[in-house]
Amino acid sequence: MNDIPKSIGHTKFKNSPLGKIPEKWEIDILKNVLKLTSGKPTTKDIINSNCKKNIPVYGGNGIIAYTNKPLISSDAIVIGRVGEYCGNIYYINNPTWITDNALYSKFVDEKLNTKFLYRYLEWFNLSKLKSKTGQPLLNQQVIGDVNILIPPIIEQNKIAAILSSVDKVTEKTESLINKLKDLKKAMMQELLTKGIGHTKFKNSPLGKIPEEWEVVRLNQKCIKITDGSHFSPAPVEKGFPIATVENMRDAYIDVDSCKRIKIEDYNDLKKNTCAPQIHDVLFSKDGTIGKTFVYKQIDSIVLLSSIAIIRVDLNELNPYYCSLFLESPIFSSEIEKTKTGSALKRIVLKDIKQILIPIPSIDEQDKISKIIIKIKENIKQKQTYLSKIKNLKTALMQDLLTGKVRVKE
Repeated sequence: MNDIPKSIGHTKFKNSPLGKIPEKWEIDILKNVLKLTSGKPTTKDIINSNCKKNIPVYGGNGIIAYTNKPLISSDAIVIGRVGEYCGNIYYINNPTWITDNALYSKFVDEKLNTKFLYRYLEWFNLSKLKSKTGQPLLNQQVIGDVNILIPPIIEQNKIAAILSSVDKVTEKTESLINKLKDLKKAMMQELLTKGIGHTKFKNSPLGKIPEEWEVVRLNQKCIKITDGSHFSPAPVEKGFPIATVENMRDAYIDVDSCKRIKIEDYNDLKKNTCAPQIHDVLFSKDGTIGKTFVYKQIDSIVLLSSIAIIRVDLNELNPYYCSLFLESPIFSSEIEKTKTGSALKRIVLKDIKQILIPIPSIDEQDKISKIIIKIKENIKQKQTYLSKIKNLKTALMQDLLTGKVRVKE
């Protein structure tokens, strides 16, 4: 905080143990401005009580049950005290029961707005104070000794309101993304089984499909279905990229994250069909299963065996339609039938080749692909926007909660 410039929003600063801060701001420690206490143990009677009014129970991991016996009324902060969610922060504004694996602020000094305190603790990140050995634990004394910067109460209110408004935008955007994902899933199920504008249907191994469609094995519409190298060449500092599932992103291979191999190894693997071509459908078949996209890059790259290379007959099968099918519930249902054992950790090429796929005309494949891809692009745009909003909130918290940028009182 020593680098806070005097030129942004302030004319007067003062020295403090945390560096220069706005002249009207104070510094205190948490135990002087609030009282932390643990919740009470939950019991089956509390959790399973048949009450007329449901009241959430908070532990270290958020809502865990419902009860009619609230411990606090409202306007409090809950801190995960122990376990996996140690350090989690929640603002409570409804009657709530707090379990003994959480702490909560029972009393807040009049000079401190609870919502502002919540934002300050969220920014401070109490989880960095948890114990390093055994089960993670937050000690009340350690939390109590945390320094807090306290602006005038009016400024606290405005800072809290600004950050809350950003959260509302985040929540709305996340809600919209989830709705678009649901729409995509529904449209995939609809279009990949009923198509566009059909009125007559027939029975097939995949259920009812339009009369004009056919159901075939995937390899019947492909030139080649193979995978990458089954051995991993020795890595070098500079060379050609070799990709695995970990290097696959939503619609491309992240070349910068790939390991490098010698040109001799690259050439050998390329001769052995381990190099993808434009319009190939890539599909992750080992470890993380189900990542898929149409390869559009011009990079000189080869793949390891965890990625399948599906080279479609472009006259018979649209690669985008094929990729969409591979991420559809229909494919998941079909591949599940080939599963052996308790968990599906990999899909073998033999099963991919033999999977059944519904085939419309190439023209209808194009239309179906465009509809679903448009939804996917919309989701991607919203996710990019969401990422920007989250980055904005991080920057705002840093600026507003340290006094680097100040709102007018």
